This record gives sequence, C-alpha cells and structure tokens, in this order.
Amino acid sequence: MKKLIFLLFLLSSTHTWAQEQAQSTSDFSNESEASVVVSGGNTEIEVYNFETENTYTWEENEVKAGGHYTYGTSSGVLSARNWDLNARYDRSLSKMTGLFTAYEYEEDKFRGLNFRQNADLGFLFKSIRSDKQKLDFETGYRFSKEKNLKDITNELHKSRYAFSYQYKSDRAWSFKIKSELLLNHTDKSDTIFNAEPSFNVSLSDIVSFKITYKAIYDNQPNEGVDKKYDYQVTSGLIAKF
Repeated sequence: MKKLIFLLFLLSSTHTWAQEQAQSTSDFSNESEASVVVSGGNTEIEVYNFETENTYTWEENEVKAGGHYTYGTSSGVLSARNWDLNARYDRSLSKMTGLFTAYEYEEDKFRGLNFRQNADLGFLFKSIRSDKQKLDFETGYRFSKEKNLKDITNELHKSRYAFSYQYKSDRAWSFKIKSELLLNHTDKSDTIFNAEPSFNVSLSDIVSFKITYKAIYDNQPNEGVDKKYDYQVTSGLIAKF
C-alpha cells in the first residue's frame, strides 16, 4: 500500500508538471490513464490501474519517461500487483532511421520477479509515416538483471525485436498494436513474446476511452510460477495534454 500511495503521488506530480510544461512549449506532451473496478456483495474485487507517459522532443531528439502501477485484491486477498518505471532516448539519423537507448525497472511477484532491470540499445526503422498510419520496426541488444522470489540474481544477455503499428481514422478512433520478441542468449532455451493491441475512442480534444489487451508468453517462467502465459485487459479514461 505504501508503494501505491507513493505511485499515486508520483503520477499526480508528473501530471501537474506536464500541464505546466504543455502550456510553455508545444514540444512536450503527457498521456495519463486510470481505471478502477470495485465490486461488492457476494463477489468482492478491487482492481486499480494507473499509467503515464511523458514525451519531450527537440530537433532530432526525443525523450520519454513514464510508468504504470496495477493493484488488485479478491475478497481482501492480494491477487495482482505489478509496476514499472521507464525512460527512453531516441536520436533520429534520417527521416526513416534512428538509434535509441532505454532503461526499465519492474516488479511482478506473481510472475516470480522480485525485480528486473532492463537496459536497451538498438536501431529504429520508420517504415510508414502518414497522417493516418505509422509503422516502426526495432532491433537491438538488451541486458537484464533480475532477482527471483528465492533471491537468486541472474544477469542475462538478450536480442530484442519489436514492431508497432498505429492507425488513426477520420471518425475519432484509432487502433494500435505493439509486439516484442526477446531471445535469451545466456539461457538459449528461454524466449519471451509480448503483444499489446489497443483501441482508442476520442471523447473530446483531451479525454478519450481506451481498451487494451496485454499478453506475455514466457516459455521458461521463473521457478514457482506454473503458467507460461499471462494476460491483462484494461479499459479506462485517458487524458492527453
């Protein structure tokens, strides 16, 4: 609960700072999402999900920073808790190519992770750029340092392959899908695949409704975790500035 309070404070502070920055420069943008599900009576469920992303661009550079927090209980018993903080820097080499570096810290004990740190370095190829469509491909190197629930720390070297596609219609809706393939070169039998399609409907110039399906497949999950496949469906309101 202390982490939840801290994250709420962090998101609130980030959101306020984003509003101030958005007023002073057109190169700064913020996107924050929140969803809450509370059910009582015969079924008692509470699920809270918060996510934020801040983007600042200048000349050929772009910096992103954000994170998410998911917390859920069922009949008073903790059933879901995961969070991450991340940052990324992109440098354009041309209209279609660029380089990037990124860092992420995450925790998810229900997937057998006390913590995981990911450091990325890679190449970006912008395949499609138009008012309606965007298609990006990424390839690069990832170094991961993770500790499992038995306090065993592993350092892993991985190659990373990813793509993202976004389509914006003329009728105030958009669709986006992101996917990521991680090949573990330290333990070659371990492969992770992520996919995240989402659908967004604009309600105003600032507020929109979004539904997201996030899937994670790990063919070699951490010790103590039975299932190789995890998924999370979220729907909530998004504020953009």
